[in-house]
Parts: sequence; C-alpha cells; structure tokens
Amino acid sequence: MTRPLRDKRGSSRVELRFLQFVLRWSHSRRVDGVWLGCFDKETSQRALDRAESALQLIARYDKLSYSRVSWDLERIWVNFLPGI
Repeated sequence: MTRPLRDKRGSSRVELRFLQFVLRWSHSRRVDGVWLGCFDKETSQRALDRAESALQLIARYDKLSYSRVSWDLERIWVNFLPGI
C-alpha cells in the first residue's frame, strides 16, 4: 500500500515536513488557545508581543470577530517585513 502524496488539505509531503521543521524550531506562545509563532530569533519577542497586543485589541473592541478568530485559527505565523 502506498502513502498518499498529499494530505486532506492538499499539501504535499515536502510541504508538511517543512512545516513540521519550522514549527518545531520556532519561538512561540499561546494566547487563548491560538498558537502564535515566529521563526526569526532576533525579532521573535517583539513580533509575538505585537501580535498578542493586536489580538487583545480585537478582543476588547470586537468580541464577535475575536471569537471567530480564536475558533477558526489554530496558528498565527508572525513575520516582520523589512522597510515597513
């Protein structure tokens, strides 16, 4: 019996292995059950703080949207874009 080349979401095995590697070596924290992660070691603390602050802002002013975000998302991946 052969293993399928894609999972139920359509991702290939290579993509899944890469995702497992990145998730294992990233810096992360959980906020209300949502995983926040950042791979860049130098900016991870600042990036995760900003993402957590953004989630708290949504939770404070738009509870319906926040409940949808926390229900629908397992993970939020945070990356800084240079020059922005």
